[in-house]
Amino acid sequence: MSKTTIILIRHGETDWNKKNVFRGLKDIPLNENGLRQAHKTTAALQKVPVKAVYSSPLSRAFETATIIAKAKGLEPVIEEPFNDISFGLWEGRLVDEVAREYPEEFKRWVEAPHLWKAPEGDSLTAVKERAWSRLEELSREHEKETLVVVSHRVVLMLLLIAALGMDDSKFWNLEQSPCAINVLTKKDGRYLLSKFNESCHLVRFSEAISSEAH
Repeated sequence: MSKTTIILIRHGETDWNKKNVFRGLKDIPLNENGLRQAHKTTAALQKVPVKAVYSSPLSRAFETATIIAKAKGLEPVIEEPFNDISFGLWEGRLVDEVAREYPEEFKRWVEAPHLWKAPEGDSLTAVKERAWSRLEELSREHEKETLVVVSHRVVLMLLLIAALGMDDSKFWNLEQSPCAINVLTKKDGRYLLSKFNESCHLVRFSEAISSEAH
């Protein structure tokens, strides 16, 4: 039975995560804590035989991927399909500001994300289609191997939804913390989720389950 392991990792923390700002395609670098998180994540993967590391082109993901890849003697490969969602006119805006200025659109984002589309930006459907298509290709290219994909909260939540056969309306049933680790195992065309939003390598378990997500 062939087995392929796909490790999905969210990038480390940025200042905009802390401030609760819509990021999207804005290229915001890791902050000092984000860099520490990336190094701790690398240490957690020390004994994992990773064959390739793929990354969103945005610096917060690529910095995280570079730290992980370097420890494996690899170079991260930029993959545009794993780029973050475009939040359009919301990018660079505080969540509270968006909620006030776009009440109907924001309500749809919170209550019916599968029906939502960012003003002058992407829908969840469009992001999932491009990211999932590329992940499926990579899973075939790396059959019986282990690969890492470093991407963004929205992208990873959508990839997990696709892997588990969930409806996009369940989007908010998932979460992804900075530098969280998820592990998918592909066996005979079926995906099994063995680790989800794992962040205990970053903090003590009691802190991990009580911390506020960014």
